[in-house]
Amino acid sequence: VSALVAVVATIAVPRFPTLDFATEAGRRALYKGWLVSRLEGAEPAALIHGREATIAIPRRSKSAASIVLLAEGVVAEGSAPQVVSALLNGTPIGTLPADRGWQELRFHAPHELWIAGSNELKLYCASTVPPVSVGLGPDARHVALGVRRVAVIDDR
Repeated sequence: VSALVAVVATIAVPRFPTLDFATEAGRRALYKGWLVSRLEGAEPAALIHGREATIAIPRRSKSAASIVLLAEGVVAEGSAPQVVSALLNGTPIGTLPADRGWQELRFHAPHELWIAGSNELKLYCASTVPPVSVGLGPDARHVALGVRRVAVIDDR
């Protein structure tokens, strides 16, 4: 039985996963602090409700990799960008600005931070605003960042 579980885990859990939050399968990785909605003119995305949220990233490898978010800062046109800090399994891996408009945010994660199995990515943002107040849709809940996709990519 143990050998069968190991084989299934090897096949089912990718080395470099991609989580697409427009799909039900991708949304299963959302742990806490998220809601699923749309920002103006976009497909469904996961929105950080409040200032922090957590994602479970399944991964069978412990090799160094980058975590790339396709994200949009929920900020007013022409204002300062959202500030996004990321922690992988409790260790900080960077802080980046997220402007209005969809863009990639890339955080490098060295091999010693990864766990073969399930990894916890925590995102912390500096501020929140209702999308309706900044022209990004009708939602009146306070959110910080929209995320369409999280991909783990090879750094080589």
